[in-house]
Amino acid sequence: MLFNEDQLAIRDLARRFAREKLTPQYQSRDKSGILDRGLIREMGTARPDGGSTSPKRSAGLALPGSLPGIIAEETRLWRLQRQRRPGRRVAARRHHHERGTPKLASHWIPRMIRGETLMGVCVTEPSAGSDASAMKLRCRRDGGHYVLDGEKTSITFADCADAFIVFARTGTPESGAAWRSTALIVSRRYPGRCAHPFQ
Repeated sequence: MLFNEDQLAIRDLARRFAREKLTPQYQSRDKSGILDRGLIREMGTARPDGGSTSPKRSAGLALPGSLPGIIAEETRLWRLQRQRRPGRRVAARRHHHERGTPKLASHWIPRMIRGETLMGVCVTEPSAGSDASAMKLRCRRDGGHYVLDGEKTSITFADCADAFIVFARTGTPESGAAWRSTALIVSRRYPGRCAHPFQ
């Protein structure tokens, strides 16, 4: 693949950031088991994982979708740290941009680009794996609120995300077409949520 000028510039920026910021002390960060939020904010400021593919109206650069792959390759050493991949942040932003309301997108995407907010994506379940068609977590409306009932597993940033995009069922198998899924943003501060690390 031949890179254009924009791709080369982002690649060089990501390579320099990985060399100067991510590689030093990555083993001690890995051993501590704590995600360095200051480093995430630096990444947001420097834009090496960045808002490269997010729309300009959300403070992104609106560059081609190939950029996350280029950036992931250049920051591959950091990927050893608890397997927390920059691509997860890109996926969360894409969900907001493509499926979220303009109000939600304008609130969350700029914060994720700047590295101020971490967002977890909750699809995988203990009994279904990552097969979204087999998920069992339920969502029902209760007045002006939604109630989620079920369990997710293997969530990147589960112990430190500020909010989660949670995929859930909204109907029953008997209701046919209504047996579909939806996604809700759940703040870490909401009651009833608990998280347990793998031992």
